[in-house]
Amino acid sequence: MHYEKNNRIFERGQTFHNFNGHDYMVLEALAPNNLIVADLKDASITVALGVEEYKRFPKDVEPDRDNTTVAVSWENGIYLGRKLSETNFKAYKKKYGTLEKIEDIMDYRAKLKQKFNFYDDMSKDDDVPIKIRNEFMHQMYEEFGTLEENEFYDRLDDGRYDAGFNKIQVKEEKSR
Repeated sequence: MHYEKNNRIFERGQTFHNFNGHDYMVLEALAPNNLIVADLKDASITVALGVEEYKRFPKDVEPDRDNTTVAVSWENGIYLGRKLSETNFKAYKKKYGTLEKIEDIMDYRAKLKQKFNFYDDMSKDDDVPIKIRNEFMHQMYEEFGTLEENEFYDRLDDGRYDAGFNKIQVKEEKSR
């Protein structure tokens, strides 16, 4: 078989097929080729390092729709089990990712909105296994104290989540 690398950018919420026959959903893009993914068959979570997408087709044959498989593979995987709430995303992002700089409270709140909306979308997506949807709802409640969008936005506007931003600022001051 012949393999040709595709230049694919992976983003949170995307799904892809792996050469092992499983379908995966990107839970977190730690860096361009380092992802946290969930197996859509059994809901297990993996930190996939060195992820690349390839077209695979028979050698010495012109690729076409019938003889080509598009899938991903990764160099290393850290297999974490099935509980989102037991996965320390921040630690994996720190070790294998590129940290995003949060400059001010508005950046911090925008990040929280993005996270809440992702949890909410995933918890309602019928293509996601029920175990993973339930984990997203659990994690959303753990982090934000609500499953209701309007209540989340009210709390956000009232500054109830701003303590997390203050902790980030203290950490940055100590590291200087």
